[in-house]
Amino acid sequence: MSSMKSILIFLILSIKILSQDLSFPDIDYHPKNFEEAIAQLDVLYPDSIKEQIAEIDENEFLKNTHFTTGRFIRNEWLYDRFLGFNIGDSDLREQLLEMGIPTNDDMSSLILRTYYRHLTNQDLKVEEQIIDIQNYYFNSNK
Repeated sequence: MSSMKSILIFLILSIKILSQDLSFPDIDYHPKNFEEAIAQLDVLYPDSIKEQIAEIDENEFLKNTHFTTGRFIRNEWLYDRFLGFNIGDSDLREQLLEMGIPTNDDMSSLILRTYYRHLTNQDLKVEEQIIDIQNYYFNSNK
């Protein structure tokens, strides 16, 4: 699949997710932990998009979803909100911080990478992903 075509698919998907009717019960659901976040993405992505995701490689999926689904995760799932204002960290964000994930970008990337591996029936290797993230920061501070 061409890179341009996959970018278009993810733009359409993002518009679809973000413009869904708010009466749809799952769009307002905020996962309380990492496992629920993976399960919630499985609910939000329609089967037709899941099939298209499975056709591209992991890095392309992450690149194409960072500013779409990733932004949705960072803005909607990582903070508790009241009247549109962040009033504190969500349970999900607190869990990810406890797991050693330092930034919101890394948190959304961990969720998206794990979801991709779940969808494509790969070993999730969550602990290895966390170590890779931590090593990035350790090595960049030398």
